[in-house]
Amino acid sequence: MKPSYAADISSVYSSAGAVLSLPELIAEGLKTQFKVSDSSSLYIFATGPTSVAAQFIADASNKYPYRVISVVDSRVPGWIGEKDDVLIISYSGNTPKITEIYDELRQSRCRIRCMTSGGILADMCRQNGTETIYLPEDLDPRTAVGLEIGITASLLKSFGYSHIYDMLDSFIAPLKSYRDSLLADPSRVNEVAKELSGNIPAVYSVVDSVAAAKRWKLSIDEDVRSPAFYGEIPEFDHNELVGWADENAHAKSLRIVVLMLRSEYEQYKKVMDCMLAVLE
Repeated sequence: MKPSYAADISSVYSSAGAVLSLPELIAEGLKTQFKVSDSSSLYIFATGPTSVAAQFIADASNKYPYRVISVVDSRVPGWIGEKDDVLIISYSGNTPKITEIYDELRQSRCRIRCMTSGGILADMCRQNGTETIYLPEDLDPRTAVGLEIGITASLLKSFGYSHIYDMLDSFIAPLKSYRDSLLADPSRVNEVAKELSGNIPAVYSVVDSVAAAKRWKLSIDEDVRSPAFYGEIPEFDHNELVGWADENAHAKSLRIVVLMLRSEYEQYKKVMDCMLAVLE
C-alpha cells in the first residue's frame, strides 16, 4: 500500500532543514491510513539511522499494553511465528543485512510489512506480494526517521493501540515550539556544542529514551565525522564505570552527556543520581 502524503512533501522539510523538520515529518506520517486488523505484538527490524525510529517506538511502547520489540541484530529470533506482525524498515531498500532478514522471516510465515523508498527490498516485496509502505525517494535516511515514526504509530493505531499515535499527535505543537525557541535563541545549543567540540561524546539515557541517545550518537558520527558512543542506564553498569575510571590515553577527550527527562518512574532518577555520584 502507498501512504497518501501531501502533494509535495519536500515543502515540509525544505524551509527548516532536514534534521529540524522532525515534528513536521512525524505529523505527515500520522496521516497514513491502514486497514484495521488484529495484532498482539510488533517486531521492527531496522539498521543504521532508521533504527532510531524503531527504537523510539519501542521506547514509547514501554508504558502501554502492547509489545513492540526493536531488533537491530541480523539474527531473527526463533520465537517469531505466523501469529506475529513484523515491520521491516530500510530507507534505501538496498541494505544486504535487511534483505537477508526479509528472506529468513518469510520462512517463519509471520505477517510481514516493509517500509522503504525502493531498492532491492521493494523488488522482493513486489515479487512475493508483501505489503509495502513506500517512502518518498527524495529524503536521506536520517531525515526519513520522523516520517517512519509517524507511519509506524499509525500502523499501531490500526491494530487498536492508539496510545503512541495520540501521544505524538498531542506533542507536535510543543515540539515545534521548542524547536523554534532554540532557533530564536541558540545559546543553549552553542553552550553544549562548545563543550563537545574537539572531544568524544558518550551519550547516556534512561531506558525510555534510548532512541534520543542513539540519535545524538549517529548525528555526531555523520554531521561532524567524529566518533561518539551511546549507552543505556541502568545498563551503564560496573564494566563501563570501570572503563571511565581507567586513565587511558583518550580519557581527557571523552565527555559524558546525560539526557535527563521528567520520567514518571522515580527509580530511574535514583539510578541516575547513583551513577553520577560514582562518576564524580
